[in-house]
Amino acid sequence: MSQLPQEKYDVVIAGAGPAGTVVAYHLAGSGLSVAIFEIRKWDDVWGKPCGDAIALHHFENAELPNPPADAVRNRIVGIDIYSPSLKVRYRVKGEGLIVDRRRLG
Repeated sequence: MSQLPQEKYDVVIAGAGPAGTVVAYHLAGSGLSVAIFEIRKWDDVWGKPCGDAIALHHFENAELPNPPADAVRNRIVGIDIYSPSLKVRYRVKGEGLIVDRRRLG
C-alpha cells in the first residue's frame, strides 16, 4: 500500500467507479477540493467491460459533458441477445456508446 498524501481536502471519496467519479466531478466543479481513493490498480478500475457501455442520455441526466470523440469506441443502436435456442434483437431508445473511460479522466 502506498503512502497517503498529507494534503487536506474538502471532500474525500472512496471508490473511483462511475458513482464516485460523477460525484467528484460535480463537487470539484462547485469549487471544492476533492480526492478520490481507490483500492484497485488504475488499469483495473477502467477495464470493466460491462462498464464501458453507457446510454448517451446518462451524460445529460448526470449533467456531464458528452464524451470527446477520441473516447468513443463505438456507437450502439441495438443489441442482440443469444441463448442456445433463441436469438432476440432489441433496439434501444436513443443512442448508446462504448467509451474508453480512461480517456475521460
